[in-house]
Amino acid sequence: LLLGCEPVLTHDVCPPGSFFAHSHVHEADHCVCQGNLVCFGSECTRGGDGNVPIYSDETHGFPATCLNCLCVTETQRRSGKQYDELLLSFLDSPTDVRVVTFKDGVKMRQFKDPLFTEKCSPFYDHTVDTSSIPSPRALENIQWILIPETGDRMGNVLYHYACRGLVKGFGDSVDMSDEGSCNYCNYACGKECNGMEDGAFDFDGLHHVGESVSSPKQCVARLMGQFQNAKTKDAYSHFTSTSDGDVVTTVRHPHKRLLDVFNSGKRIPFMRTTEQDRLHLVSKSLESFVVFHGVAGCQTRMLVGFPCGQYAKRLETLLPDIMVSLKDEFAFVAVEDRWDESVCLFHAMFGGRAHRDEFNSKAIIRENDDVGGENRSQFFQVKELDGKLPADEWKKLNSHHDADDMVLFQKAVFKLNDRLHEYGFETVSLHVEVADIARQ
Repeated sequence: LLLGCEPVLTHDVCPPGSFFAHSHVHEADHCVCQGNLVCFGSECTRGGDGNVPIYSDETHGFPATCLNCLCVTETQRRSGKQYDELLLSFLDSPTDVRVVTFKDGVKMRQFKDPLFTEKCSPFYDHTVDTSSIPSPRALENIQWILIPETGDRMGNVLYHYACRGLVKGFGDSVDMSDEGSCNYCNYACGKECNGMEDGAFDFDGLHHVGESVSSPKQCVARLMGQFQNAKTKDAYSHFTSTSDGDVVTTVRHPHKRLLDVFNSGKRIPFMRTTEQDRLHLVSKSLESFVVFHGVAGCQTRMLVGFPCGQYAKRLETLLPDIMVSLKDEFAFVAVEDRWDESVCLFHAMFGGRAHRDEFNSKAIIRENDDVGGENRSQFFQVKELDGKLPADEWKKLNSHHDADDMVLFQKAVFKLNDRLHEYGFETVSLHVEVADIARQ
């Protein structure tokens, strides 16, 4: 057991050969067995209709709260071995798994994750007892609001969150005969995530397109439900409707974001072409770029369902709705300026093993990304640059530039700190200047 003030080393609550997912059939979070693996233990279950496709009625699993359940091969299940003996065959040491009791009274196992320990232990408040931390829950049917130049790195996090629990090494236990089957998709996704040298993800790996699942890139949606993101036009609306899933996003210091937009070709998604052309013509400095109608306030607009480039008068009137969403509706809000802490918090809240790509300084995206068709070409509408500005140019902007997004950003930092404190991390400090703090 984790006792006293010893820091939590991981939030990976499912054993090797399984992944963390919500079961609508059982109205509980489960560990879902990979491929043809079967459940061993006292609370074995199967999936069913209404679950994510990979957890069908043919798939074995068990509640994440089961303390003696494993996913094993049929041969291992028939071997006559007991739980402890089977468990040790998956681990390097008996100390690689612990049982903890969380704040809500839930008991779960935690399986050692060396990378989580390496990256996240420095941020832990080591005076916090594990019993004061909420138990992790599985994300489902994610809606990802991808705000331009806030960082595609959330794609790495979501992609590996789905795939990382899928491991190789179970021999012929996975049936590869049917490329359209869930077993094949499960295997291919695990191979895709764990076997790639660069760890790259494809944007179309985050949503299931059509009925075919033969492409490993589409397996994430099979594992977690269909994603929505800002690579398709429809994804710019109705983000705050949480009835269809968990909403996640990343926000960033507005002035830094605007500088990167400027240096990346001044592209404003779904700004009218005539306005986009005029923007490129008249914006020779960062300040002239920022004050152009439809440039500032992108983060604010997108978090209430408007396109980034759609100009709106009295943008500050949208802020109250956003504040409610940030507090009560969004499942997770990362802060790009505090990325490592955001990734650590993500796994504390939603479980899963950490992946080194999640902590990279930038997203690793494959060059052959073909999602979105015409919408994608519109999204990536790039003009010839007039010349990139220095990395510290954003410091020349003042508190009146993009004031609405600055208020939003400060609130997001407050929310991040509330969550960090809730899950046993130390809070972060970000100096933020806001023009009119009373508008909160």
